[in-house]
Amino acid sequence: MRDVITALATLDQYMIVVAACFVGVTYWLIRETVQSTALALISAPILMLGALAANYLFLTNGVIAVNDKDTNVVVASAAGVLIALLLLLLSLWISVLMSERRSANKQLKQLEDAPPAGE
Repeated sequence: MRDVITALATLDQYMIVVAACFVGVTYWLIRETVQSTALALISAPILMLGALAANYLFLTNGVIAVNDKDTNVVVASAAGVLIALLLLLLSLWISVLMSERRSANKQLKQLEDAPPAGE
């Protein structure tokens, strides 16, 4: 775990700037489409972590998408942001489903407690 933290702390400035650009664009898209600044602010660090983690995995596993090092950083950052965004959407979808189920259960309980219609 210490190696991962050290590797993330010693990343290139170019890698951090590219990841921040992707996160900034994704932040803006989330804020504009959902109209929720809070959701965009909560997801921004997760997206940044996804981009940096993808770069770390590309470097440690020797994954080479293209021959140019700088282009490989861009591809890894884009892949990391995309995967993090998909995981965020999946978790939001699951939380909405759980919320709907909880509210449906409350409505059913209120119907069970109500007196019969004929009385």
